Amino acid sequence: ILTAGGAQQTLTGGAAGKLTMVGSAQGGDVFKDTSTLLNGDTIQGFAAPGDLIDVTNIGPLAIQQPQFVQNDATKGTLTFTDGIHSASVTLFGQFVSAGFHTATDNSGGTFISYQQQATQTLTLHTPAH
Repeated sequence: ILTAGGAQQTLTGGAAGKLTMVGSAQGGDVFKDTSTLLNGDTIQGFAAPGDLIDVTNIGPLAIQQPQFVQNDATKGTLTFTDGIHSASVTLFGQFVSAGFHTATDNSGGTFISYQQQATQTLTLHTPAH
């Protein structure tokens, strides 16, 4: 287990399915490595504001929309690929695929972030008679 000691920590060193990385509750943590080394790893505490997954060997123009499948009430699997490099990471929490976004890490890799979808309140107006 690799645990952030506070906010805005970079946790590097995926272990191809043998590592659990735990982010801080304050957020701003980066979970960083190649797709091969992140594949099969587990990330806890990813939903905090500013948290990022940095996939260092997938370019931002090549990555496809990350896909998330909820396995149970506490965790699911995030899969990302560029068609050549792929990884599946277990994320603790509840997410939807549409909430994941990608951007350049300015070093040739891709940041994956999550922003919860805003819920809309529908107000019905009954016309006056």
